[in-house]
Amino acid sequence: MDFESYALDPDVYDEMLQPDGAPRPLVQAQRQSFTAGQAIHTPALWAIVLAVFAISAVMTGVGFHQLAYYVERGIDASYSILDETEAF
Repeated sequence: MDFESYALDPDVYDEMLQPDGAPRPLVQAQRQSFTAGQAIHTPALWAIVLAVFAISAVMTGVGFHQLAYYVERGIDASYSILDETEAF
């Protein structure tokens, strides 16, 4: 296999093997435990909260205005109601 043609470094694969050719054992990742008070101070929590809020706000806005949009475009309101109920 030609590793260089795929922009891969073959030396990295040598480091994954023990001298006898057997694969090296996997290193377990260290897990951190947070209390609720500690988690509030992490940027990762706030990024997740912001993402969930943004998605929810957009989907709620689309759902609220979809009926009015369909009626404005000349689609009968009964069809737009069917579309709303099928989405959920």
